Amino acid sequence: MVGRFVAAVALATLIVDAPVDLAAQDAARPRILIPYFTPAEEVSDRFGKEISKKLQEIINRTHPLYVAIPEREIKDAVKNFDLNIEDLTCVQARQLSSHIDAAIVMCGSYTEEAGKRYAFVSEIWDMKTSEKLDITPHTVAEKDYEQAADHILGEFDTYVEIVRSRQFCAESQASQQWENALRQCDNALRLNPTANSVRYRRARILMEMNRLPEALEELETVIAADAVHAEAYESAGYVATQIAETEEDKLVARGYLEKYLELNPMNAGTRMTVAWGLAQAGDPVGAMGLISAGLELDAENVDLWEQYGNFAFNAAEQANTGGAAAELNPETERHYREAIDAYGRLYDARGAETQVGRLRNVMAAYLQLGDVDGALELGARATETHAEEPDIWSIYAQGLFDSGHLDESLEALNQLEAINPNYQNLAVRKATILLVQDQLEDAVALLTRAVATGRTDADAAGNILYNDAALNGYQKNDWTYTITRLVPAKQIEGVSSGFVSKADFLHGYSLYESAVRRQEPSTLASANATLPDFRRVITLMDGAAEYAASSGRTANVNEIVAAATQYVDIQEAIIRRGGV
Repeated sequence: MVGRFVAAVALATLIVDAPVDLAAQDAARPRILIPYFTPAEEVSDRFGKEISKKLQEIINRTHPLYVAIPEREIKDAVKNFDLNIEDLTCVQARQLSSHIDAAIVMCGSYTEEAGKRYAFVSEIWDMKTSEKLDITPHTVAEKDYEQAADHILGEFDTYVEIVRSRQFCAESQASQQWENALRQCDNALRLNPTANSVRYRRARILMEMNRLPEALEELETVIAADAVHAEAYESAGYVATQIAETEEDKLVARGYLEKYLELNPMNAGTRMTVAWGLAQAGDPVGAMGLISAGLELDAENVDLWEQYGNFAFNAAEQANTGGAAAELNPETERHYREAIDAYGRLYDARGAETQVGRLRNVMAAYLQLGDVDGALELGARATETHAEEPDIWSIYAQGLFDSGHLDESLEALNQLEAINPNYQNLAVRKATILLVQDQLEDAVALLTRAVATGRTDADAAGNILYNDAALNGYQKNDWTYTITRLVPAKQIEGVSSGFVSKADFLHGYSLYESAVRRQEPSTLASANATLPDFRRVITLMDGAAEYAASSGRTANVNEIVAAATQYVDIQEAIIRRGGV
């Protein structure tokens, strides 16, 4: 007894001269409810009453941290529930604790042994955590109440140390001192391995330290001890998702999260948070499952539909192997359609308040499915509800372009330009439409202005003309078309030497093929017409050396130069003979 309360004596020495408001001091200390210990059947209740009173008396006389609730207050409290203090069991005392402001319940039971000795068991309940500390069973003589109280209070010191370690653990966790927090939690668990709240806190600390396998092991222990510990299921689901390596691992993680939501089925916000975490960990399909279960409970929840659309779109993107619309795998197609349906419900409910990104996703999903009409219908509606949103006009213009509505697409891009003249690739896209419409001069003028005003990179502008030349000229053996695009492309101010070299190669090859066909009459006229072109081919291929070296086409360049040189000799010979 003396050692236990040395701290109390020291404290009293320090403040002996200070006036103390004992009532206020008691009010500030946590209260302990100590009901009569319960006797076994046909055993006298006197021992149980006396040990309870002795515990109250010693604690209130000597303990610096806690105060025992007086017997009279307990009697008054139980009367409100039509009970007698003599009948108050440990379970009932715990139920009473919240009504009597008790932080701790200290209770027990006993049996009588031979020689008027009593064997008792007791336990200390922390009502904040609903955790208990079992006191070692003990046996004392009939009236040795103080020895019995000393035994219980001796182990109550362990509880005090547990509380202190638990508090230090929490404080260190709050200040992100993870190693120290872990040591304090470990100390508390050493003293009481069944302290589930401490074990859960330890798991959370391990999560912060990125020791995820250890954290999951601790969380599983918490769940085994408390099958309705919602936060443990949530944390276990998150950790298991992070370390999942197989589909089976993902199913296990999903199981934890589904159990969490079984315990909190109507908490839509939490459901979305958990689902979002699952999607972030790479499992959008699992996230869809969680949201779907919530929609079964609340089909009108627009927030849930929004999240379902997000996850369905992500799942489609994840499953898409990159094929054309006609080649989409069934899983990808299904998820795109689920996204369209969910976002459609969202748009119907929110109208102009719908986030632009959601509408962009819907139109993108339609286009991925090859449903251009669906994309255009939604786009037309979106340009009315979101008339000042550049992204809406951008994707609407793309849908119009893909469907061959070139004039309408150009008009949509003009609307986009009015909203944001610096929108990315705007000039490039407009020039592409003009080229498709065979308005080369307008396209070149547009690209030239865009480069001059800094809205478009010079090489990007040049590549629009180059790509058009390659796709619609070179690949169709239309050498004139190819050359008419490449010449202005190389003339755009600021294009790099690498771009010019690349264009020179295609230009030289196209000019060579054109000249070969035009020299075939082998007349004076054809020789005079093609000789400058063959000489020009040689010059262009000299300019293509940089591109040829970087692309492995040096041999091709040499072959073309050699052939062009022969044709130069032939044309010169024809001219010298006067065409004869």
